[in-house]
Amino acid sequence: MKQKLMRTHYKIFVPVLCLLASYGCQSKNNASDSTSVSASDTTCVEITLDPSSPDELPFDSLITKVSFVRLETNDDCLIGYTNQIVCSDKYMYVLDREKANAIFCFDKEGHFIRKIGNTGQGPGEYVRLCNLAYRPDKKQIVAVDFYGKLLYYTEDGKYIREEQIPYTTHPFDNIEFSGDALVGFDCEGSTKEEGHPMLWITDNTWENTTRAFPSYFTPKFRYNSHILPLHKFGDKVYFQKPWSGSYYVVEGNGYHEAYHVNIKNHTDLAITEDMDDEKYHNALSSMLNRSEYIFLKDYALFYFYIQGANWEPFIVYSHKTKQMYKCSGAHTNPLFVFQGTNNIPLVPYGENSFIVHHSASIVLQLKKGLYENPDSDKKELDKLYDGLTEDDNPVLFIMHVNK
Repeated sequence: MKQKLMRTHYKIFVPVLCLLASYGCQSKNNASDSTSVSASDTTCVEITLDPSSPDELPFDSLITKVSFVRLETNDDCLIGYTNQIVCSDKYMYVLDREKANAIFCFDKEGHFIRKIGNTGQGPGEYVRLCNLAYRPDKKQIVAVDFYGKLLYYTEDGKYIREEQIPYTTHPFDNIEFSGDALVGFDCEGSTKEEGHPMLWITDNTWENTTRAFPSYFTPKFRYNSHILPLHKFGDKVYFQKPWSGSYYVVEGNGYHEAYHVNIKNHTDLAITEDMDDEKYHNALSSMLNRSEYIFLKDYALFYFYIQGANWEPFIVYSHKTKQMYKCSGAHTNPLFVFQGTNNIPLVPYGENSFIVHHSASIVLQLKKGLYENPDSDKKELDKLYDGLTEDDNPVLFIMHVNK
C-alpha cells in the first residue's frame, strides 16, 4: 500500500524559515471513545497540516545528521524481515516474525549478542512471535506469542515465566507497559466482549482492566494498515486510534487524547456497513494519509504518505515552542534518502534521535547514486558499503533531530 523508498532526490538550497503552523490547545470532554478516562491530564494539542502551504523547511534544517549501524550477519542471526526493533541502554532487539520467527539481540555497535528464546511448546518457548516490549525497569523483555501468551525473559535471554492472556482467543498485535500496567492492542478486538474493544489497560493480576475503542472491523471491512498504534518514549505510552488523527497518552489508570493532527481540507473516511476493503483502498490511493509517528523528549514527528509520491512527507512538532515545522523534501545531505519509514515502527534512540532501518538490498540499490553525488562523504560511504551484500542483515539509520 505504501511506496517503497525512492531513489530520486534533488539538491535544493532553501533558506531556513521560522515556520509557524496553526495549532491550539483545548480540553476534550465529549462522551465517546475519544474521551479521557481517569487520566491525570485532559489537555489536547490541535495540530493542523496544510499540504498546500509554501512554508516548509528542508531536511537539513530539521534533521541535523544521519548516522548508521550495520547489524552483524552470521549463521546464528539471519534476519529475513524486520518487524520491530526495541532498544535499551545497552542492547537492540530485532523481531523477525515473518522468516526467522526469532528475537535477535545486538549491542549498540551492531555486534550480535544472543538469540532470545526458541520455537516450541515447552516452558520459555513460542510457537509464533507477534510483538515485544520492555518492562519499565528495562531489565525484562516481554514477547507475545500467537497463541495468546506472554513470555518474560531477562536481558541476558534467561527465561523467567509466562502467562496466558485471558478474555480473548487471539494475541495482542502490540503491547507496551505504563508503569506496572500492561497496555495491549488488538485490531480485531476481544471476541468475547460486546463491541470487541481493541485497547486493554490491565494490572498484573488481570482483574482491574480498562477496555476501550470498539474494533473497526465489520463483516465486510478487515483492512489493516499494519502500523503498530502503540509507541513509547520514556515512561509514557502513546496510542494512535486507527484510521484517525487522534493520539492518546495511556496511563495505568486510563487514557486521554493528547494530540489531534488535522489535515486541511481532508475528511477521514467513514467505515460504514457498506464499506469494504477494496473501496477503502481505492479511496486511500488518492488521499494524503497519516502514517508512522514517534514521540521524543523535545519533539513529536508525524509521517504521511500518498501513493505515487517519491518520498514520505513529515512534520515536526516542538513540545517547547508549541510550533510545527513541515519538511519540504529538499535536502543537501545525501544520506537523507534513507528517511522513509516503509510502514515499520520508528524507534526512539536516545533523547531526540530515532532509528529507521532498511534492508541491505535497498541500501545497495542506492550505492551508485550516493557515490556519484558530489556532496557525499566518500569515507563515510566506504564504511557503509565495505563488504555489504544483499544477504546481509539490515542497516539501521539514526536520524538526529535539530535542537
